[in-house]
Amino acid sequence: MDNRIEYFDAAKGLGMLLIIWGHIATLTDYVSLWASSFKVSIFFIISGMLVAKVNSNKKNVNIYEKLYKSLIIPYWKYSLIVLFVHIAVCCITSDKILSVFINDAYATLTFRGISTLWFLPSLFLGRCIYSKIDFKNKTHTVQIIIVILTLAILYLAMIPVNLIKNISDELIYKLLLYPLLTILKGGVAFFFFAVGWLSVQIPLKYKKIFCSPYFCIPLFLINIILSLNNKNVDINIYNFGDHPLLFFISSIIGSLSVIGILKFLSELVKLRFLNWIGRNSLFIMVTHLPLYITVLASKCVHVFINEQSASPLYYIQSFITVFLVVIIEYIMLQAITKIKALFKKSKLKSD
Repeated sequence: MDNRIEYFDAAKGLGMLLIIWGHIATLTDYVSLWASSFKVSIFFIISGMLVAKVNSNKKNVNIYEKLYKSLIIPYWKYSLIVLFVHIAVCCITSDKILSVFINDAYATLTFRGISTLWFLPSLFLGRCIYSKIDFKNKTHTVQIIIVILTLAILYLAMIPVNLIKNISDELIYKLLLYPLLTILKGGVAFFFFAVGWLSVQIPLKYKKIFCSPYFCIPLFLINIILSLNNKNVDINIYNFGDHPLLFFISSIIGSLSVIGILKFLSELVKLRFLNWIGRNSLFIMVTHLPLYITVLASKCVHVFINEQSASPLYYIQSFITVFLVVIIEYIMLQAITKIKALFKKSKLKSD
């Protein structure tokens, strides 16, 4: 029986498409600015909402073991694949293989992650913090205080991060920054996870108002306005833009409004395309950039369209590139499914 919540999958699907857009965009366009406000945080918020819905009365005895198997083991596997791919590309392009290997290995071992792989250990740490402090069994007042304190810590932590970023020695810079980024991004994941968890606890009479399109659409428009006034957002390098507090506000508003709108739409039509991307978002997240799929798609599209100004043609170019990335990911997933099926079949025959 499929117990998936379709509008959550659709929301993750939209977030994933916007993440791809950000990685193929050659300009800081309006879509990129808007997307940067919530495209990553929506995954953490949905994770918190799911835990609140599914595990409200359920005690997770082996939660750390389960999280390790579902997040960290895939992290090691994909990191190893990406490491080999990067070395292979260096052999072709004559780049410095040793420096690339050392950088990727250190990023992996410190859980800073190679490229988009940072997402897995961050979500793992966020979930571990939630379980360690026994967040769900605290009173609502204490929970809100914890969320506010977490935000204050994350905000103040920008000071040491910026100081380290100004270090000219690249070796010292990476030695200090990578472990710190891992911890802080785990804190970011926990913050949004807790916000998602708390949003499920809103009394039903208020929840009906908040989930109404009459409330979500104005909220969505507010998010667009706020996001367009906060440039240079990149959670991966712990940069919350020109106005960091604005980022956290617009992330929450954007994520919750998008989830509410998609919940309403899912009751009217089947959002199959977004649902498929959402169900496979973890695979797409850790492969589209590290395995050069975005680079390949961009080069293919740029043969025919290579617009470098924010014109309508540029947006068409970007849209086609994102669609091509999705097609490549679909082909990869289909191939992996068939290989697994063949392997399983051959194993059954041998037994």
